[in-house]
Amino acid sequence: MSDLDLTRFSKEEQTMILKGYYYAKEMHNKYTKPRLSGEPYFTHPVAVTKILIEMGADATTVTAGLLHDIIEDTPVIKEKMAKEFGSKIANLVDSVTKVTRYDIPKSQIALATDRKFMNALLRDPRTALIKLADRLHNMRTANAWPIETQIRKAKENFTVYIPVANAIGAWRIKQELEDSSFKILQPKAYQLNAEKIKYIKESYDPLVEEVKETIDKNLKEQHIVPKLIKTQFKSPWALYQALSLRSKEILELKDLISLKIIVNNALECYPTLGIVNSLYKSKKITDYISNPKLNRYQSLHSHIVVSDEFNLLVKIRDSLMERKATYGLSYDEYKKIGGIKLFQVIETLDDNISNDKEFLEKVEKEFYSEKVSFFTPDGTRCELPYGATLVDAAYFIHTEIGNHMIKASVNGVIKPNNYRIHEGDTIRIFTGEDVSPTEEQLKDAMTNYTKVALRKALTRGE
Repeated sequence: MSDLDLTRFSKEEQTMILKGYYYAKEMHNKYTKPRLSGEPYFTHPVAVTKILIEMGADATTVTAGLLHDIIEDTPVIKEKMAKEFGSKIANLVDSVTKVTRYDIPKSQIALATDRKFMNALLRDPRTALIKLADRLHNMRTANAWPIETQIRKAKENFTVYIPVANAIGAWRIKQELEDSSFKILQPKAYQLNAEKIKYIKESYDPLVEEVKETIDKNLKEQHIVPKLIKTQFKSPWALYQALSLRSKEILELKDLISLKIIVNNALECYPTLGIVNSLYKSKKITDYISNPKLNRYQSLHSHIVVSDEFNLLVKIRDSLMERKATYGLSYDEYKKIGGIKLFQVIETLDDNISNDKEFLEKVEKEFYSEKVSFFTPDGTRCELPYGATLVDAAYFIHTEIGNHMIKASVNGVIKPNNYRIHEGDTIRIFTGEDVSPTEEQLKDAMTNYTKVALRKALTRGE
C-alpha cells in the first residue's frame, strides 16, 4: 500500500480504500491474466487510483477506481460488490463496466459500452473521473496493444473521452489524451508539430524568462509572492488544429506561449493583473473568475504585447483554481452548481435515438464542436456550438423557457429567432404562459438538443 498516498483521507475512509485495495488485489491475482505489457494486472487499477488521488477524487471514487475492473474481469457480480462495499461503489463500478449482451454483434459492444458510460454521467459524474483515469493509464501503456487496437482506442478518445474531459474541465487529462491519440492516428503530423513547438521554445525561451523575471520582481516589490510562474506552450494537437484547421500563421496565435501565475489566494489575482498590465500593454483581458466557463474554469487572462513580433497570454489564478483547471470539477462542486448543463444533451438524445452509433455522433457534435459564449442578463456565462441561434439559447437556458419563448433581445435589441449568436452577446428571452413551440422555431434551431426537445414538445402539443 506504500504506492498510494492516503494522507488526506480520514481513518474511516482509509479503512474503506484499504479494503478495496486488498479485495481487488486478491481477485485480480486469482482471476486476471497479466497485461499485454507483461505486468501483473493489478498494477493497472493501482495506477488508475493514483491518478484519481491526484485529481482530488473522494474516497468513494478512489475505492471504485481500485475495483473498476472487478465485475468485468472476475466472477464477482454487482450484487455481491454492493454487499461488500455498498450500492454507491457498486453502481460506479458497474457504470464503467463493459456491456455484455448476446443479442448484438461483437462490433457493436464498444458503442453500447460508450453509450452506457455517457448515460451513467447523468446519475453520478464521478463515473467520468474513473473512466478518464482508466483511459489515461491505458493510453500511457498503449504501445503494448496491436496497432489496430491503438487506432480504435485513439478514435474513441476523440469521440467520447476527450469531449467528456473538456466538459468537466479536466484540462491536463484532455491534453494528454489528445496528444497520445494524435500521435497514433497521424504520427507524421504529430512529429512535425512537436518539432515546431521545440523550435518555438528554443527561439523564445530567453525572452520569456526575461518577462517572468520582470513580473516576479515587480510582484514581490508590491508584496505579492507568487507560488509559481510557469511557461506553457501549445500542445502538438492544439497547434495542429490552429494551423491546419483554422488556417492561422504560427505567430498569429494568441496563446502560442502562455505564462501561468499561481498566487496565494483569489484576492491577489486582480492586483497581480494590474501589475502585469502596468508593465506590458494588454490587447485583451478576459475575466473568467467573476464569469467562469461552464466547466467552472476560473482564471484571469491578459494578452500582453512584449514586442512588435511577440505576444504572451498571461493566466492568473490561485491554487484552487489551478487544481480545478487541471483535473476538473470535484463531486462536491458538481453538486453545488446543479450539474453540467451540457450533460442534458445526453438525456434528451438518449430518449429519442435508438441507434448507438448515431447517438454517440450527435453527442460528439454537441460536446466537441467549436463554441460561442453568451451571457444571460444576470451575467451567467453560457456556451453553445458555433452557429447556434436564439432558439438554441432559450432551450439551453431551460427547456421550459424554450417551450414558452415569444422573442429574444441581443444586447438590448430585439432580434429574429434565427439570429446566430456572436461571442459575448447578452441575450434575454421573453416568455409567455400561453405560448407554445412552432414548426418555425424548429427550422431556426441548430443544435441537436434543441431539435429533439422541440420535436418532443410539438408531438405533445405544448
